[in-house]
Amino acid sequence: CHNVTPVYESRAGVTEETEFAEADQDFSDENRTYQASSPDEVALVQWTESVGLTLVSRDLTSMQLKTPSGQVLSFCILQLFPFTSESKRMGVIVRDESTAEITFYMKGADVAMSPIVQYNDWLEEERSLFQFLNRRREETQLLDA
Repeated sequence: CHNVTPVYESRAGVTEETEFAEADQDFSDENRTYQASSPDEVALVQWTESVGLTLVSRDLTSMQLKTPSGQVLSFCILQLFPFTSESKRMGVIVRDESTAEITFYMKGADVAMSPIVQYNDWLEEERSLFQFLNRRREETQLLDA
């Protein structure tokens, strides 16, 4: 997720994004939370953390990820493509600092992404399942109201 920033609690017990020196911050997993403009983006980053890939730092020009083995991967952010209501998608171009490989990552709404991604038999099935589950959730919310 392109706009998520990890935030660490300082040793003094105050949570700040960048106002404290790194020496004053506790970079342990228990003291990390995430900030983003969208709760969906935070949820995606929390899920990747639950499977072992952790966003440990992020600023305007770089990001670092920690793998399950403890290796830290560093990336230079070359270009951001913010979400717009027209495109219904967002993207980021990054360069892996260890290999110099450049990669474009994109995410977006089903209607924007389906024509772009390589076809898979399960793609339409998964989309139908998500639509069904969303309808059921909305119906349940209406009944609870």
